Amino acid sequence: MSIHRVVRSLAAAAVLVFAGSAAHAQLDPPSGPVEETGTPLGEINPGTPISSLPSAANAVHVISEPGRYYLDRDIADPGAGVFAILVTTSTNVTIDMNGFAIDGNGAETQAAIGLDAGVVTIENGTIRDWGSFAIVENDATLTLRRLVLRNIAGASAAALNRYTVIEDCVFDANANPLRFNGGTVAGVQPGIVIKDTRFIAMPAAIDASNAVGVQLLDCNFSGLGAASSAIKVVLGADAQVVRCNFHTGGENGLQAGDGAQILDSRFTGIVTGSTFGISVGNAAVISRCIVKNYSGNGINALNNCLIEGTAVNGCGAVGILIGSTGIVRGCVFQDNVSGGLAPGFGVRIEGNTFRTNGYGVLLRTNATSGDCLVKDNTFDEDQLIIDGFDNVIDGNTFTDSIPAILHNSGGNLIQRNVFNAGGIGGSVSTALSVVFPTRTGADLAFAGPFDNILY
Repeated sequence: MSIHRVVRSLAAAAVLVFAGSAAHAQLDPPSGPVEETGTPLGEINPGTPISSLPSAANAVHVISEPGRYYLDRDIADPGAGVFAILVTTSTNVTIDMNGFAIDGNGAETQAAIGLDAGVVTIENGTIRDWGSFAIVENDATLTLRRLVLRNIAGASAAALNRYTVIEDCVFDANANPLRFNGGTVAGVQPGIVIKDTRFIAMPAAIDASNAVGVQLLDCNFSGLGAASSAIKVVLGADAQVVRCNFHTGGENGLQAGDGAQILDSRFTGIVTGSTFGISVGNAAVISRCIVKNYSGNGINALNNCLIEGTAVNGCGAVGILIGSTGIVRGCVFQDNVSGGLAPGFGVRIEGNTFRTNGYGVLLRTNATSGDCLVKDNTFDEDQLIIDGFDNVIDGNTFTDSIPAILHNSGGNLIQRNVFNAGGIGGSVSTALSVVFPTRTGADLAFAGPFDNILY
């Protein structure tokens, strides 16, 4: 055989060996991480069917080990003294209700689901017609997601503690509120977030008076449609309420503690009974809200509060009652029966609009409403009543208010205001205050920079 044939044969053999090795290599799984499929974990590993779990004397099913569990059928009418599901482990548990329901008949004396401590998620199902709590927990780090709790007759719709997230749930026609101070952990309850959740036809929705820093985001509250003394939502200190809608049907709206922040929310009542829209403690902020049609005050605020960009309309008492050293700016007050704004001591009132209220602003007697600044506001058919002293009334515009300013107490400064009628009246001589001259059409040419103008 020639040398050329030998070389060609060896080359061909080498190619075949290489190709065979490559083909063999492709059959072996690749090393390292495998690309994710995007399939939800619940479909890859749905977990353990709850129907396969053992029962106990006080429970239809008992979860005693960590893991993922799912309902594969409804649980109905377990009877008095029995949990539908009891979790006894203090580690991680997920309960996917998988679209199924836990149904009671109103005679139940234990919760539908009882939880130990641990990290627990409950999602995707319904608990209804239950005679006791829907859920009660022993200091779990709890997430509730896409649940409906309906017609729960217990002392709480659910008795929960700290470190709870509730998302995209519905609480409907329950006899009592969701409570965060009704669980097993005493004291302050931090770490609570409730978002995208609806509360319907409940005399009260949330009782979290012992909770601190609650976040209430994008929630909707619709009441029973009848007057009630119940407060729809009670929150503790440092709460944040954002983009929520309270259509309370006559109940009081929201009560929150010191440091609360209420933003971009709407509060609507029915003018019957004695109700308010918002009540906050000290150092609170209320911004860009609408409050209307409560029989009492629209907003009650204590000291050092900021209220801005808010409309208060049609309330049976005062639009806003605020304590000392606060700020009210850029707000609109209309058709509040008793009056628009009643401030405490040292409040700055600037850039607001008052129209057809019982009065526009009432500066109350002496120490109650002294040292206020009332500046650059518009009053239409509303009066400014001065019953206190050391107030500055500067640069306001009054239309169709007769008289525009009721001067009932001395020791105030009144300057640069504009009246189309009425001017300054009241029971006390303006000589007891510093009141710059009021110029009329006949002498406007002689007006100084601080004079009041009557046109």
